[in-house]
Amino acid sequence: MAEEKIRTLQFRPVTRQNFFACCQLSVAEEQRPFVAPNSYSLAQSKFEPECEPFAIYDGEEMVGFIMFAIDPKTNDYWIDRFMIDQRFQNQGYGKAAFRMALERLENDSTRSRIFLDVNERNPIAQRMYEGFGFAWTGEMNGDERIMLKQYR
Repeated sequence: MAEEKIRTLQFRPVTRQNFFACCQLSVAEEQRPFVAPNSYSLAQSKFEPECEPFAIYDGEEMVGFIMFAIDPKTNDYWIDRFMIDQRFQNQGYGKAAFRMALERLENDSTRSRIFLDVNERNPIAQRMYEGFGFAWTGEMNGDERIMLKQYR
């Protein structure tokens, strides 16, 4: 099983020391229409304080990026960005990191919903999110479908 290769998965803040490495992470060419560049997400987090970006590490190796947010209007969680670098895809990192993200958010007893949006031309991500209990809300955000997981 691919997840057996994963040593110690952690979310670490993006700092001056790892900023450049985070910006260098990329997805495969065919996935680029589905994920904003990490540099864009990091800039967004500086102007939208509800956004909290993290580098995803396996031991000392940066393997991906995730950004959480709390909707200032509804107080619900959003997973605004999620990506695994193309060098580390198909090795179990995506599912392991996403599972860890959900555990982190679901430990917050003050909220009960997690939203995300996914491009309708990205069936691989859609299936993964459905496998974690997300369902379509029927709403769209541009060309992306909004999904919801209710956990309380």
